[in-house]
Amino acid sequence: MSLNMKTLTQALAKTAAVIEKTVQTTVQEVAGPKPLQDHELFDQIGSAGPGLVWKLYSAKAARESTRAHQYPTVCVWVLDKKALSEARMRAGLPKAAEDGFLEIIRADAARLVRLRHPGVVHVVQALDENKNAMAMVTEPLFASVANALGNVENVAKVPKELKGMEMGILEVKHGLLQIAESLDFLHNNARLIHRAISPENVFITSSGAWKLGGFGFAISTDQASGNMANVQAFHYAEYDVEDSVLPLQPSLNYTAPELARSKASSAGCSSDIFSFGCLAYHLIAHKPLLDCHNNVKMYMNTLSYLSSEAFSPIPPELVPDLQRMLSTNEAFRPTSMDFTGSPFFRDDTRLRALRFLDHMLERDNMQKSEFLKALSDMWKDFDSRVLRYKVLPPLCAELRNLVMQPMILPMVLTIAESQDKNDFELSTLPALVPVLSTAVGDTLLLLLKHAELIINKTMQDHLISHVLPMIVRAYGDGDARIQEEVLRKSSFLAKKIDVQLVKQAILPRVHGLALKTTVAAVRVNALLCLGDLIPTLDKHAILDILQTIQRCTAVDRSAPTLMCTLGVSNSILKQHGVEFVAEHVLPLLIPLLTAQQLNVQQFAKYMLFVKDILRKIEEKRGVTVTDSGIPEVKPSPSVNGLHSQVPSKISGNVATAANSGPAWDEDWGPIKKQPSNSLQISTNSITSTYPTPGNEPIQVTSSQPNSLLRTTVTSQQTPVSCPPVDIEWPPQASSGVTPVADTEKQLNAGASSSSSFDDVDPFVNWPPRPSGQVSGMGPSNNGTIEPPRNKLSSGSNSMNLYSDSNDSWAFVTGRSVEQIGLGQGNATPITGGLGSSGFNPPSSIGFMKQNQPISASNAYTDERSADLGSIFASGNNAQTAPRLAPPPSTAVGRGRVPMAKRLPLTLFISVVVILGSSISSSVQIQAVGNPNYREALAKSILFFQGQRSGRLPAGAAQQITWRFNSGLSDGRLANVDLTGGYYDAGDNVKFNFPMAFTTTMLSWGALEYGKRIGLQLPEARAAIRWATDYLLKCARQTPGKLYVGVGDPNVDHKCWERPEDMDTLRTVYSVSPSNPGSDVAGETAAALAAASLVFRKVDPKYSKLLLNTAKNVMQFAIQYRGAYSDSLGSAVCPFYCSYSGYKDELLWGAAWLFRASNELYYYNFMKSLGASDSTDIFSWDNKFAGAYVLLSRVQILYSSSTFFHLISRALLNNDKNFEPYKQQAEQFMCRILPNSPSSSTQYTQGKHSCFHYWFITSANFLPAKISVSMDSNIEYGNYRGLIYKLPGSNLQYVTSITFLLTTYSKYMAVRKLTFNCGTLVVTPKTLRNLAKQQVDYILGVNPLKMSYMVGYGPYYPKRIHHRGSSLPSLASHPQTIGCDGGFQPFFYSLNPNPNILVGAVVGGPNQNDGFPDDRSDYNHSEPATYINGAIVGPLAYFAGSL
Repeated sequence: MSLNMKTLTQALAKTAAVIEKTVQTTVQEVAGPKPLQDHELFDQIGSAGPGLVWKLYSAKAARESTRAHQYPTVCVWVLDKKALSEARMRAGLPKAAEDGFLEIIRADAARLVRLRHPGVVHVVQALDENKNAMAMVTEPLFASVANALGNVENVAKVPKELKGMEMGILEVKHGLLQIAESLDFLHNNARLIHRAISPENVFITSSGAWKLGGFGFAISTDQASGNMANVQAFHYAEYDVEDSVLPLQPSLNYTAPELARSKASSAGCSSDIFSFGCLAYHLIAHKPLLDCHNNVKMYMNTLSYLSSEAFSPIPPELVPDLQRMLSTNEAFRPTSMDFTGSPFFRDDTRLRALRFLDHMLERDNMQKSEFLKALSDMWKDFDSRVLRYKVLPPLCAELRNLVMQPMILPMVLTIAESQDKNDFELSTLPALVPVLSTAVGDTLLLLLKHAELIINKTMQDHLISHVLPMIVRAYGDGDARIQEEVLRKSSFLAKKIDVQLVKQAILPRVHGLALKTTVAAVRVNALLCLGDLIPTLDKHAILDILQTIQRCTAVDRSAPTLMCTLGVSNSILKQHGVEFVAEHVLPLLIPLLTAQQLNVQQFAKYMLFVKDILRKIEEKRGVTVTDSGIPEVKPSPSVNGLHSQVPSKISGNVATAANSGPAWDEDWGPIKKQPSNSLQISTNSITSTYPTPGNEPIQVTSSQPNSLLRTTVTSQQTPVSCPPVDIEWPPQASSGVTPVADTEKQLNAGASSSSSFDDVDPFVNWPPRPSGQVSGMGPSNNGTIEPPRNKLSSGSNSMNLYSDSNDSWAFVTGRSVEQIGLGQGNATPITGGLGSSGFNPPSSIGFMKQNQPISASNAYTDERSADLGSIFASGNNAQTAPRLAPPPSTAVGRGRVPMAKRLPLTLFISVVVILGSSISSSVQIQAVGNPNYREALAKSILFFQGQRSGRLPAGAAQQITWRFNSGLSDGRLANVDLTGGYYDAGDNVKFNFPMAFTTTMLSWGALEYGKRIGLQLPEARAAIRWATDYLLKCARQTPGKLYVGVGDPNVDHKCWERPEDMDTLRTVYSVSPSNPGSDVAGETAAALAAASLVFRKVDPKYSKLLLNTAKNVMQFAIQYRGAYSDSLGSAVCPFYCSYSGYKDELLWGAAWLFRASNELYYYNFMKSLGASDSTDIFSWDNKFAGAYVLLSRVQILYSSSTFFHLISRALLNNDKNFEPYKQQAEQFMCRILPNSPSSSTQYTQGKHSCFHYWFITSANFLPAKISVSMDSNIEYGNYRGLIYKLPGSNLQYVTSITFLLTTYSKYMAVRKLTFNCGTLVVTPKTLRNLAKQQVDYILGVNPLKMSYMVGYGPYYPKRIHHRGSSLPSLASHPQTIGCDGGFQPFFYSLNPNPNILVGAVVGGPNQNDGFPDDRSDYNHSEPATYINGAIVGPLAYFAGSL
């Protein structure tokens, strides 16, 4: 029975498979090949391949995927098999010819998939076909070179870019150099002979690079050197034939003569050189050399009788090299790289500039700086195509280099002016995004000056996500130049985005600058900006503007401010009419008429405006008042069919301010007209300084386009500075403006929320001041402040309280509490008790307003609009608006008490506010505790087992059990054993540069914190030894050579496969005297020297081997100087280029050898290097800060005691030569500390400390809970969030810098030292607190409550960018997963990784404390050994301290 069931099961499985295949086939027949199903095709861009049979289409992915992020647009290749078959039949060719041609196409597609090189067209989706068509997807292309030369066959509608296209000689030269490099790779690395180099098989990508395709005729060099009988020969007809329909052999015009022979044909790499020469001739001479129409007899005749005249179109310096390439004698032909040495290429300065750009990432900053200076003088000589395709892409790539940004950005923005919107979005904007998010200082100013360019060329979604945050950040900058520029550009941006975003993100900040600035030009620009925004705003927002102007003019009545006020008033008149102006604007303007700062012309304009308003009121009422005070009724519309005929008396001609000329501000600058959008938006309720009509709401009407008169302030009338104003926004009514009788009415109406960029401070108004100092208070009564009746102003996040004679704080209520609104969207008004809302949660930009109760006396209704759902909106349904920055200590307004002094009172008041004075309660406070540092320490060390390469140990020595042996053939290509070591991150490559740094940091941590590591110390030593065993192999196997890496990163990064399945070429890379690498050698020496100290006591023999090897490697680094990225190029760049040069590694390596050996040689060498290189970063690339801290140990710990016994006391005892290192270490700390005057380090917002309040009342309340977000400075000082250096894997900088903070703190504590950063006194605790905050943030004390260490805490990254973790292990999936096999089912999956890489610290959150947990987002989700290597020390420090 069981057998029958088994048979039945097998039969059912086979049937299901057949059905599934049938369904798939049917779907494919209907929908076409899979690439056509997966992509949305746009216009045809060109044609390519043999006979130009491939149609090339621009396309994009039909659905969201990681691939779509990598290539927003792609090129889809389509071959119409049906049309091809019809053409074959018309030509009378047999079916076998068609089948043979399709096999050539399939062979070409298969080769393209396997060949991975920057010079070969990259396949995004492999070939698929059905009976009607073939299709595949590649990187985005511009066209084939054949199309660029004018051959546009098989292109239905020729794109405008190809019509009349002419490539300049510079573009041709550069393209030929790129093809030469591709051929060199093909011949020497891939061991292939192309045999079909021709225009239709060379492609120009959308970024301007020239690449090879068309490998259908390619053979291996082994085949060519063996028996050619096995290789199908080409058979060209002796006479003219039509062979363009189904070309079964390469175009004869570009084929080498040895391949064209029908008998005894041969092939070699030189055959490709001949074809390359023909291609070069065609491109330079603009005509083919051998135009023989596939007639082999004509071909031979032409070739035999080539005269010197044939080369007349060729530049003379190229002729000899081209003649050698076209020689019929194969031995005379040069290699492809020999050809590039021609003076034709070598002597062209502009070409050298393009070549430098090609390899720019490999150069150090000094070289880049010199080059960019030269480029700034020559780049304008480049034609537009070269600028767009050759210059712009590498410059955009280099924008990530913060040092070079100020030089590169102006060029990028200038070139971008000539781009259309689509081109800018695809090519330039992605490179600008990181700059937009991090720019400061002059870079930010430059971006703002070009903001209109960026805004005009950016789609709205990207405006909101990238440009608007930059604008918002610029408002918080203290530089007046930046403030002026952002104010000028804000109105332009406001026209492109939703008005609600304008009110939330821009308008409050304009108010803030207008109120708090002491720079007259900034205030004027703020008022001008408010005037520009008038056409887009409703009446509620305009009333806010009038309050701001009233506060400004109360303290600043300079002519520019007053004229700007008049300009704003004029805009309001045009937008909302005379009634609104009469009611709200005139009461503001009338007192300003007495200002003595107005000259005669300006006063006249004021009077003209006021009189015009009065005249319009008269006209509207139909009554004119004569000079004698007698009213005269004007004709009015008919009433009950009757018309009034009363005459009117108006003396003189009064020009209106709105419609007649000259303009009111003609003596202030040109009139600028700007259209406004017709919008109708509801806003939060506000309290106006001026009376409003009873209970009737003002209806917001849509505005019509109006011109806006803009004031341009002259230097003669602009004061340099102006007094600051109370910066609360929206402001509470001031007793000096609003009658006392109206105070209670305004308080009952509710005050608008105040906003802040800083951490939320709900107790900013505590303690209250005497009467007259705090706005919004009632009148004084015998020296006692009278509290506002029945009012708690929650909108401004403050509480109005009073003090009795015993100085005790009490909450005043008139009646019993009926209901409390706990931070809900629409809070119910509380009769005589609390205000409407509790504490608002923070948003991504600032604190948002919540809905407030509207009293019966409020003049405006509060219609709620839908949540924008954007980055500026909070998660609830409340109406939201960002808050302004808090006032400086000298500003007029509410007093600010340091949070540390307010805390006890804060906690008490929170309970009182929640419960009320008449409610009894019990309160529990739950605060966030310390993370489990000991657990995190153990897991951070365990992580390294998941990164091991080589043969893994058995049993407990390998606790990460989903990993197996890998890379067992590493080194074989160089006949050495290079197994072992670590894969650097989420890929399968071994880069020695970051691996050695990881080893150094692990060793340093073990040395500094060995006792605190405790039971994990053997595991830490094992992690170090796994690396040093490998580094010893790299340093000792071949004399005079240091191996520095295994695996081609360019190939590996295009695969998604387990390390156990690696089938990519394991190329071996090394440095030597002829190809030096002082940086990688210096770091390797540092790693070996540091590790020798770790093993000195536990394994002296091994320690001695490490130290001796370190000395030899260091000597190599010193003797043969040069950057390894210059020697190895694309093998290490842009992955691990030595951007900082190699001086830091020489100092770092010498410092470790000095500590390990105590030899004066290294001391003297360090002394020769000096200590003048300042830095604010520490990483695998830049070691200066680490070396300074390490060497400061000598100055701090040994300056007053006997120094190392091997060193002369007279020389080094109390040696001040180490003082510069100590000073540099302290200057580094000053650049990191956020409160330091010299700080250059950004921090994320990081509001994360949350105290929970539980209460149970005796009244009719259910148990409830409210969370109050507190300033993080309670525990840590003024540190707000995470150190943020760069977008790419930011936590690598956080962990490395944190290591230096804890270590230097330890050194200082031993001697009880302090130092100063300007006025800031830095103690060991200062550094320790900052370090603790960074470690805690990583372990989950952050806004997301997310641990960025995998496997630690309840919430941690689940979709990390790591091949081994994201793919099933060999135990669960023993079948091989090839290079491309891991993408579709695993990489693109939204499921969590099947294998947990315990202890891995990922790249971390973005600058907004956000983390998408996206496998494709390698900048944030990829772990790396050097991140963990640096965090082990700080974790051990805190694990042993608590």
